[in-house]
Amino acid sequence: MKSKGGGIAVLLAAAYAFVLAAGAPVSAQEVAPIVQSQQAEPTLPSSAVTPTGQTPMSGDQSVVIPGAQPSPAMDVPQVWHATIEQPLPPAPPVMPDPVIPASFVGCWKGNPGDWDERTRLPSANPLGYNIGAPGEIIFCYRNNTIEVPRAKVYISPAKRILDLALNLGLNYNTASAHSISADLYSISPTTIHSRTRLTVVIRGHIFLLFPIDYLSEPIIDDETATLVGSDVVRVEGRQVLFLQGAPQYSATWHANFSRISDYSN
Repeated sequence: MKSKGGGIAVLLAAAYAFVLAAGAPVSAQEVAPIVQSQQAEPTLPSSAVTPTGQTPMSGDQSVVIPGAQPSPAMDVPQVWHATIEQPLPPAPPVMPDPVIPASFVGCWKGNPGDWDERTRLPSANPLGYNIGAPGEIIFCYRNNTIEVPRAKVYISPAKRILDLALNLGLNYNTASAHSISADLYSISPTTIHSRTRLTVVIRGHIFLLFPIDYLSEPIIDDETATLVGSDVVRVEGRQVLFLQGAPQYSATWHANFSRISDYSN
């Protein structure tokens, strides 16, 4: 599979508290007791002496500094959360003429094996269920393109049993995907941010024998690839699956990919 512009095809079929112990507070008298002469008048600390002509300030008064300006309100950045309207973070502008750095060029293989976090969105089909997770992926960076020769969906034995049970033992599902386009948003010698659009095809096996492709839906996967060594790149992604135009979930994954020899089907 070939994807113009960049991105990594990743697949999905369609799932201390600590206690701070403090000792008893220590009073000033316990630290440094003051012994005074019985005849001497007690003296106030220098900080408590009020100069002549000034009014003593009570404890509930605030200090006003002449000429000081009020502090502006702190601008706290908003935290993004996946929603039906925005299942992925806002995308930056697309690079019109991306060039892949030589440090990335070549083929890479990795296996996320599972999701880091998966959020089912309110628009998800109530009858849908997740049986897969991103499996082994091979992708190749070229000068200004990314090829995805292989990307698998991993279905655990437990999820396979669930799939069979929900289909009354008469069918089980598999899935595959291929990329259709990709955008690159930023490139540096050590980091690439891209977003891949791909199609996932879900195949049923009627009576466990006859394969039928019965569903083809889009996936969008946002990835940041960071070169951590000459032969290792770490990829962090967030993926959204759509079903009849409605986002089903927003999920994150990560994996370390190792450089391999040039791959071809």
